[in-house]
Amino acid sequence: TTTKTKADLNGDTLRYQKEEKLYFMKDQAVNDTKTLMSQRNEMRKYQNKTVKTVLGDAPVNLLRNQPVLIPILRAALPFYEGIQSVFPHAESGFIGAMRKTTSSTSFDIALDYHALPDLNGREVILIDPMLATGKSMVKTAQVLSTMYPAIQRFYIVALISSKQGLQYVSDHLTHEHRILSAALDNDLNAKSYIVPGLGDAGDLAFGEKKDMA
Repeated sequence: TTTKTKADLNGDTLRYQKEEKLYFMKDQAVNDTKTLMSQRNEMRKYQNKTVKTVLGDAPVNLLRNQPVLIPILRAALPFYEGIQSVFPHAESGFIGAMRKTTSSTSFDIALDYHALPDLNGREVILIDPMLATGKSMVKTAQVLSTMYPAIQRFYIVALISSKQGLQYVSDHLTHEHRILSAALDNDLNAKSYIVPGLGDAGDLAFGEKKDMA
């Protein structure tokens, strides 16, 4: 496999690599299956079913309840497609989050769009390739929790996280949650992008946008 630098990345390459990375993360989850299945609260998520094949019957474990997949637009869309292939029967919702610059070194998070199924009593997978400051993720989860206070649990899935972002989520998100990140980078720069990271994932995948002033 050829490793590509940030300078080598284009939209097609980044979209492919986001989907490809999902399968590596899935493999890690499979490696942890024995540990998860040893916990009773995890075992109750599955039900035993018999599936008929052309050669006979096969016992399988199926999810009792499908999660709801929610990508944070727009950067999460390629990553979402990979996760959707793992949960092909899951419902999906969509929420838009964008940095609104307030000064050269600070910004607010604007949540300007959402289309959602009923999330009460559901497990929600929040998808964003970059967990940088953690502010977008926390604000998204807080808004969803206010709209649907009976959400069971959030699963936060990222490709790259910063240590600061993980700490911010831990400090500010009180709703039950778990985080799965494929990589951890140490630093944020003055504009709160992950270093080394890969830059603006949305711009790399879809083209440069004009920031909100």
